Order: sequence, then structure tokens, then C-alpha cells
Amino acid sequence: MYEDKSTVEIVEADPAEVITPARVAEIHKECLAKLESEKPDQYWTLDTVKKQLVGK
Repeated sequence: MYEDKSTVEIVEADPAEVITPARVAEIHKECLAKLESEKPDQYWTLDTVKKQLVGK
């Protein structure tokens, strides 16, 4: 791979457009909560997964 360092342009991001690690964690938790709410209790446990695999 060739990189032409003479044409590299560094652009400072607008702080309003930057997402923080803390916000990423919040979004992740929100997505997990939504996913969990759509599945029955104990859906993600090892025992449940084993039962699903045996049934296939």
C-alpha cells in the first residue's frame, strides 16, 4: 500500500459532532436494553443457547 504523505489533510472536528466514550457506553446500554426487552427471560443464558442448538 502506498500513502502519499504530501496530500494528507488534517481537519479539526467540531466538538459538537464528537461522540465521547461515555456517550458510546450509554448508546450501547440503550441498545442492549431494547434487545433484551424483545426476548424472553433467560434468553441469553448458556442453558437456553444449548437447548436451541440441540433443537436444530
